[in-house]
Amino acid sequence: MPSHQDRTSILIIDDDAHYRDLILAIFEPYPVDLVIAIDGRDGWGKFNDMTPAAIITDLQMPNMNGCELIKSIRNVNFSIP
Repeated sequence: MPSHQDRTSILIIDDDAHYRDLILAIFEPYPVDLVIAIDGRDGWGKFNDMTPAAIITDLQMPNMNGCELIKSIRNVNFSIP
């Protein structure tokens, strides 16, 4: 059985709690670790603390919008979907 450390991590970035909850519910049946960020700046910080397998982000957020965030992430790691 895979350990918790072997599980896939997905970074979810959205300032709307309703959409975060919806995404959590969608992924609930799957063996993945979801890391939640509440805005672009928080997402950037969490991205720098991990290597997610994928990132799901809102585009319109405070403190760093999704386009700025994606551009910053692509400058560091272009291969993360």
